[in-house]
Amino acid sequence: MFSVNQYPFNCRDVDLTEKLDYTSAVAVLGYSLLVSIMRSFNVRDEAARVMVAAPLLAFIATHILYLINFKMDYGMIQCPVFPLFSKILFMPLEQAT
Repeated sequence: MFSVNQYPFNCRDVDLTEKLDYTSAVAVLGYSLLVSIMRSFNVRDEAARVMVAAPLLAFIATHILYLINFKMDYGMIQCPVFPLFSKILFMPLEQAT
């Protein structure tokens, strides 16, 4: 569902659409990492959710600002690392079922 918003960015390859494409990819990957952390560690308390989510959301927001304003490095480190961490966090849940 979230990936549908990336298709219009690839039809025209200009600077704006390239930035929108990569920043939305980083946002989707960061959100999936956040959800996997919340589900893997069964974070139910509202204060604990904020303590887990705030640093990760701050990192994602600052990385998106970095991509837009300073260097478009295409998320070469974050894009492979976020799904890897998500998969590692979900491994115990997959073995339990």
